[in-house]
Amino acid sequence: MTNRPEEKVPTTETAGDKAHLGARALIASIPVLGGPALEIFNWLIMPPLEKRKAEWMNRVSEAIVELQEKFDLEIEKLAENEHFISILLHATSIAIKNHQADKISALKKALINSATEKNTSEDQQFAFINLINEFTPTHLKILYDMHQGFCWSPIVGTQGHKVDL
Repeated sequence: MTNRPEEKVPTTETAGDKAHLGARALIASIPVLGGPALEIFNWLIMPPLEKRKAEWMNRVSEAIVELQEKFDLEIEKLAENEHFISILLHATSIAIKNHQADKISALKKALINSATEKNTSEDQQFAFINLINEFTPTHLKILYDMHQGFCWSPIVGTQGHKVDL
């Protein structure tokens, strides 16, 4: 498949983005006051896609602060780390297309792990991020519970005590 200039590139606009655009067009059509009213509207009501971008960037900032505090990593080293940058860009594209808090949280954890985990290959880390994209929040919860150990498993036992089998 070749890319031709006449082919349209699919967008990631949501219904909220389209509604925001429609409202902006209506406000802009108001004679004399349209321009200032449009600027006030844009200032008051951030487009949904921009809101997602801002929320994800806040999560990335939290992850970087956590890497600095818990793992004593320097921002300059992260900025030079090609693997971290690739994971960040891949996670960002998924986060912006998603509204589910569990997935966003999992992407943030994957980003932190990409900078600190030395025993996991790049291929595994990219595969994990792709799974976060494909799985539902319920899938992620099941995986988390399995990782923690079921309450009836020999690892956890009942009320924090091991069970003899």
